Amino acid sequence: MQARARELSRARLPVFQTGRTRGNVHHRGSRSYLATVEANYKMAQLSESQDDTKMEFNDYGIPLEIVPRLSCTDPEADRLIANMMPAVLTDTNLVTSALKWDLDYLCEHMGSGDCTVYESDSVVFKYYDDAKVKEHRLKNFSPPTRRLEMKIGQFAEQLRNGGRTK
Repeated sequence: MQARARELSRARLPVFQTGRTRGNVHHRGSRSYLATVEANYKMAQLSESQDDTKMEFNDYGIPLEIVPRLSCTDPEADRLIANMMPAVLTDTNLVTSALKWDLDYLCEHMGSGDCTVYESDSVVFKYYDDAKVKEHRLKNFSPPTRRLEMKIGQFAEQLRNGGRTK
């Protein structure tokens, strides 16, 4: 997957929005996001292999918060989720049920569904909270990604065509 991402002139990461809560779902406010298993798996591998204390961040004056890593059996994880606070859950089988979620599966089951795609000029995706950027009136901040709306079928076609549209 990393080799495929390098082939693209612009990298894109899909975030599928749905009103249902099936599969590997992350709730944020009143919206649900689904991410492909490949992306989740790669992100999990990356977070497991990197030492969070060595990561460097640009200082834009926005207070950063450490997101706790907790076992899914930890009562604190339940409390954070109930209060809609972020947490990285460990010791789960969430990905197991979604192993069949390859691009063909997503197109077959969600091909006409809407999705939000974040596009970057590189294969590096730096996420930010647009509301905090506006709240803190950051004039020197240049968004590292662009948000696009499209059907999952359109996203799959562009991915298969190396990012080119027909």
